Amino acid sequence: MVDTNWREKLHPATFRGVPFLVDSDDMQVGRRLQVHEYPKRDQSFAEDMGKAAREINLVAWLSGADFMAQRDRLLLALEEKGAGTLIHPWYGQLTMMVSMCRVTHQWDEGPVARFQLQFREVGHSASPTASVNTKQQLLHHADQLTKLNAQDFIDRFDVKKQPDFVRDEAVHRITKNIKLVKAGMNQFDPDSAALFDRISKELPSLLGIPSSFTEALNDVFLSFRVGSKALAQRQSTATPSFAKMAFAAQSPLAFLKIGQSFSDGISTVSAAKPSTYRSVGQVHVEKNARTIDDFMRRTLIAESAVAAAAMPAQLHPDMTMVRKELLQALDQEMPRATDRTFLALNKLRTSVHHDLKARSRYLARVETVTPKEITPAVVVAYDRYEDARRANEIVMHNNLRHPGFVPVTQLKVLSA
Repeated sequence: MVDTNWREKLHPATFRGVPFLVDSDDMQVGRRLQVHEYPKRDQSFAEDMGKAAREINLVAWLSGADFMAQRDRLLLALEEKGAGTLIHPWYGQLTMMVSMCRVTHQWDEGPVARFQLQFREVGHSASPTASVNTKQQLLHHADQLTKLNAQDFIDRFDVKKQPDFVRDEAVHRITKNIKLVKAGMNQFDPDSAALFDRISKELPSLLGIPSSFTEALNDVFLSFRVGSKALAQRQSTATPSFAKMAFAAQSPLAFLKIGQSFSDGISTVSAAKPSTYRSVGQVHVEKNARTIDDFMRRTLIAESAVAAAAMPAQLHPDMTMVRKELLQALDQEMPRATDRTFLALNKLRTSVHHDLKARSRYLARVETVTPKEITPAVVVAYDRYEDARRANEIVMHNNLRHPGFVPVTQLKVLSA
């Protein structure tokens, strides 16, 4: 049966957005053959070298009172360097390069310009290119900071041959900090957060060997990394709402906020009474307090960077916000770092900037649209993206009650 509406299915022809009319077209397709002919043989051998680049020829024209201006715009688009988007009346959107254009005018046709256009299919360069894995660099420098930070704590922390109150103050300080970290982690991974209870119970014995404490604390964060990775993999298979995307970005920020709270209580004793005499034990208490706060704050900064690397964020604002907060925290930490940890913090800062900036470059931005009338979600999706299959995305992002009735209100949609 002949489709009588075939003309309505044709696309308006354009190249790089400049419209024109088409009389006829032809397309050449085939395979690239290398024919081998040998002396004294009647048969040749054709070697298949792959698919040949498609070649499209169009007979096009422009007319009207401003046909010269239309012609000039089309010529500029045809002569522009590189590939462009061709909307073919029969084949739709294609990425092509112009190989030839011939323009003719005829006196008896009046204000008409005719074109013979030849387009070639654009392929992809098969040459290997080197690229930097910014995510792996970030993870490497975060681990490097964790190791150097632990070694810095081992060298600076000391409760041996000190009065009992020095050890008790250190236990109290670490216990208080651990409670803050546990409260922050509990909303993301309760199982890993519960491991802090074991550290708190074994803390008096762990402090006798500082390396045992650093290993125990880093093991908890390693468990959190495994749980976060599994959560990210589960979220990547579903279409998250804007609320879930924003929640994913809170994990690295939560670590930073906890770490900032540690810096508020540094050297409170000396700040309160700078001229008061202090015993050797009190000096050790303040020194250990600074060491504990520095160690846990820098550990949280490293874990914030790791969480940012694993963050399944799909929105440009989320990634930009995390990058800004992380860089600010690193900038504030570097002036009070030791020589050993300063270089590690500086390298981590560079990696954070490069990785999050590279990953945010192609993320979608959030925009708002308002339907003119109550409309089904499939219509909104097609009008916005020319893809009705994204209707569920609009429904989930805006918590709509029914996909068939989208109200006349501002809707949050992705830019692409």
